[in-house]
Amino acid sequence: MKYFNQDYESLRLKAQFDAFLSDTYLDIVAKALDLPMFYLPKTRLTKSFIRNFSMPENLRLGNRLERFFSYIISYSKNYELLAENLQIIDYKTTIGELDFIFLDKSTNELNHVELAAKIYLYNPEIDDELKRWIGPNRRDSLCQKMAKLKEKQFPLLYHPKTASLLDELHLKSMSIKQRICFKARLFMPYDLKDVVPEFVMAKNIKGYYLKAHEFITFDHTDKKFFMPVKQDWMLDIIDNKTWFSFEEIRPIIQQEIHKKQSPFLWVKTADNKIESCFVVWW
Repeated sequence: MKYFNQDYESLRLKAQFDAFLSDTYLDIVAKALDLPMFYLPKTRLTKSFIRNFSMPENLRLGNRLERFFSYIISYSKNYELLAENLQIIDYKTTIGELDFIFLDKSTNELNHVELAAKIYLYNPEIDDELKRWIGPNRRDSLCQKMAKLKEKQFPLLYHPKTASLLDELHLKSMSIKQRICFKARLFMPYDLKDVVPEFVMAKNIKGYYLKAHEFITFDHTDKKFFMPVKQDWMLDIIDNKTWFSFEEIRPIIQQEIHKKQSPFLWVKTADNKIESCFVVWW
């Protein structure tokens, strides 16, 4: 859905930065990888900070978050960004990339940081507790992402093809410390929405999800709905001015479900409470 209110548009970028800087780090990932978590520096979102930032309008969510990270690190007086999205190529084939390499001026340490900001839903039907966290469309999972980080992304720093690129930057892999910056927004099944499962913290739980048939049959009397574009899935709800009735939103939801896409909604209740909700096709 498009945004119809100009004032709302002007709030989006600041709201996205606010959400990106928020405390949604998922500590279990750092523990599983046996690496330190990298915490973004505290940043004042002044008018000049926002004004000097540029973002291509149609950049997909993952690349958008990388731009936020890069800008925050470059803006900070404590860091010097040396490389980002450093592609490692072996015989014309890209085998991976390093997200960020930068100098911590306060400690004189070089850091290689991999960034991940993910959305996962808790599926209690899966036996293994950690494997229960899956993507909204079941195409990925927390365990799959951790395995990729451990087996592919972090070892890439020590790949022979990486060495020549680091030489151009006058860097050596053995002098670089690795860290993970992993943020997650988690969603529980509606009937478990007040439960905090093992391995995660309440701060990471941002809403609930419903199966498509549950959403269609629920009593939505006096509720209003809005379907944010994917660029806004990671932000906290802001002062949205455009809302739709259940009858208006239902055909849009049904179209997405038919395409095996799990749409994301903000739901405004009769008492003006606003909730975040996925409607899943599976």
